[in-house]
Amino acid sequence: MKQILNKFDAVHLESEISKDGIGSDFYAELSLPEQTVPLDEFIRWVFTETKGSAIIEKFEQMFN
Repeated sequence: MKQILNKFDAVHLESEISKDGIGSDFYAELSLPEQTVPLDEFIRWVFTETKGSAIIEKFEQMFN
């Protein structure tokens, strides 16, 4: 997981993948024995979190 986050320059999202974080669904899947998260779904989540945050920050700067 950390390698994928590194590739997307999204290591800061690692703390979000916890029992109580935004990525709690992934945490639950990763915690189960013999379970894996589909890679495409995980990458989609990382991309959305990273780009979505950047867009929100941009809008916050444009509009007070």
